[in-house]
Amino acid sequence: MEKIRIHLKSYFSMGLPQALREIERPGQPLTLTVAADTTVADLLAAYPSLGLGGPEFDLILVFVNGQLTSVDHRLSDGDELAFHIPPTGG
Repeated sequence: MEKIRIHLKSYFSMGLPQALREIERPGQPLTLTVAADTTVADLLAAYPSLGLGGPEFDLILVFVNGQLTSVDHRLSDGDELAFHIPPTGG
């Protein structure tokens, strides 16, 4: 099975899963190797320790290479995957 490498970034600190806080170095993405046909949803399901797949994260915005996308997006080798929490207020 062909594998690809993707680069995972997060741009929020409040609520950042403990797994990412421990692994991520400031300014440097976490690199993961996954199957070539992996979608964002597949990635979240395969890595539950990232803490990004539960219902409390339904509002997180997903970006691949700087473009807003959905969890159905199929990842390619070298993609940079980023998660953002939209601003809220009241």
